[in-house]
Amino acid sequence: MSREWHWITEKADGPLPDLSLFTDPEAGCTVKRSPFRSVRRVTAPDGSVFFVKHDVPRSAGRIFKELVRPRAFSEYRSAKLLRRAGIPCVSFAALGRRFPESVLVSRELTGYISSLEFRYTSPDEPFHRFLRALAEMVRLMLEAKIVHPDLHAGNVMVCPADPDKICLLDPFGVRHGLRTPFRADCRVFCDFSDRMTPEEGEDLFRRMGASPELWPILQEQTRAHIRKEWPRRAGQILGGHSKFIRLETIGGETFVIRNTPWFTEKTFSPENAAAEEMGAAEARELWLDSIRAAMLFEKRDRVPCAYRPGEKRSVLYYERRDS
Repeated sequence: MSREWHWITEKADGPLPDLSLFTDPEAGCTVKRSPFRSVRRVTAPDGSVFFVKHDVPRSAGRIFKELVRPRAFSEYRSAKLLRRAGIPCVSFAALGRRFPESVLVSRELTGYISSLEFRYTSPDEPFHRFLRALAEMVRLMLEAKIVHPDLHAGNVMVCPADPDKICLLDPFGVRHGLRTPFRADCRVFCDFSDRMTPEEGEDLFRRMGASPELWPILQEQTRAHIRKEWPRRAGQILGGHSKFIRLETIGGETFVIRNTPWFTEKTFSPENAAAEEMGAAEARELWLDSIRAAMLFEKRDRVPCAYRPGEKRSVLYYERRDS
């Protein structure tokens, strides 16, 4: 195996620091991690901020896949495919390979936030401008017969100061399709359905050139998929392995704390919350139901912000304005 890193660089957006900064697993802070990929936020000496996807396949199967179809290189090419079609997509500043490792580097999207955060924090007028911009992006993808297998709100960034400006964050798996894949790419609007009237949804589908009758069908399919996957998702949540929650030790006790709806950490203090103690099984069901309801856009009168499980008795915590 070659032990030297080989690079493809794009310097159109500005100079790059010493490339060894991107291959150092200790550089920056880890923002996401899986068994074979970590994502780090790295600050260069000049203050520029980069995000580094570092793939380290360890199993024989993963190493073989990296040999046949390198993930980072596929993602790099997919981003170029999208931009050639006029679709706003993140620009990768560098791609490095040292088989079986690879790193994919992008610059920070200054002034952009996750469309999930925008969904929960923006007024109606800018939010509907964003939806129209998203519809235009999907229309371009459909016309170019470009398929994105994982197009969802978490992969779309928006500029709050100008909601007409959006950017696709994760192009992995993007490819040319043999037919126009209405269902796959239009499903992204289901992530915003609670802020859209049926008429607004149908209008967006017309803008994309899709049948308006497809909108309620996709909504029901999405709800059915969430219900089908719920037992597995519930197990992840109870095991502490979910983007919806985080584990934190406070005063020697372990708390399960609910993250923001856009999956960032939310400040929690037991002293500033209203506590309700109850049987362990009842507390567990209320806690899981609150997360399941959020995924299905179902309303609940009270939503716990944290959970302290116990063997026989558990405690749910609510923000005091909800108590």
